[in-house]
Amino acid sequence: MPPDQGGSSNSEPPGASPPASLGDAWFRFAGKLAESLAVLGEEQYLILSIPGRQRFIQFGGGHPFIVETASNAFLDDDERLTRGDEVLLAKLGWQRPTYSAEDVDDLSEDMDGSPNWYVHVHEDVVPFDALAMLGVRTAIECFRLPAPSALRYRAFHAEGVPILLPGLELAPEDHEDDVLSDLSVAPGGTLAQQVFEACAFVPGAEVEPVDETVAAVDIEGLRLMVVVEPALGIARLLCNLFPVSPDMDDVTDTLNALNADRLAFGYVYLKDNDVRYGADVVVDPFFPELLPASIKLAVASIGAMMQGDDDA
Repeated sequence: MPPDQGGSSNSEPPGASPPASLGDAWFRFAGKLAESLAVLGEEQYLILSIPGRQRFIQFGGGHPFIVETASNAFLDDDERLTRGDEVLLAKLGWQRPTYSAEDVDDLSEDMDGSPNWYVHVHEDVVPFDALAMLGVRTAIECFRLPAPSALRYRAFHAEGVPILLPGLELAPEDHEDDVLSDLSVAPGGTLAQQVFEACAFVPGAEVEPVDETVAAVDIEGLRLMVVVEPALGIARLLCNLFPVSPDMDDVTDTLNALNADRLAFGYVYLKDNDVRYGADVVVDPFFPELLPASIKLAVASIGAMMQGDDDA
């Protein structure tokens, strides 16, 4: 359900202190989540969910800035929060639900509270780092998730327009989890081998290793070169798009406009009189499902950009 637009203010940011046991992957994800929350605009929402479960954490941009997680009003019997879960949520800084699910349709828009567990920030300066840590601690301590890769995300405007947040480094909520659930990586394989194996799980993709750190991925009429740089812990997705004349005066302005207005994921640049596409994907620590999701985002971003050029 859409988040409530009222609520009460908290003088102390919830979830501000990370637990001593927070691992590197979760700590890094908390930073990425904070960065993504900071770009949410008015009536823009981000939902973190778990495949096959009803638990979620949702964030809503605007004033107040809204954070909610599911209460028992919306959970089936096998998903219901225990008394211990509710005590933990309160300890982390969540506010208890203030009204029932049945009351939602009869409430005014400025009604305080929520039928979910919630935090509403009314201050002009939103503590994104603390809210991100609240989400992370809830995922670890209440949802009992082993790693950020267990989460999926969905981001959208209230009118239904989807928003891509590749900086989260999570698979989108509608990704084919039945395919990804079969993805396994050979023990002892190099980082590049793990990356290439993950690329092969993209539906319709053909993967051809070029050397120890480079592979070609053919998908939907595009050829992406996947270049693994172990020292940096990243894989670069590269694609030649089209040549340009060396005499063309406005190439830089055109590429800047494409990067600013057209590309939801990655970037374009000029090299050897060719316009090329690039996207950097963090692969250390390695989450198998991230590569298929990133390749699909890259292909969709290139397609949308090229379609925009044709329309123009």
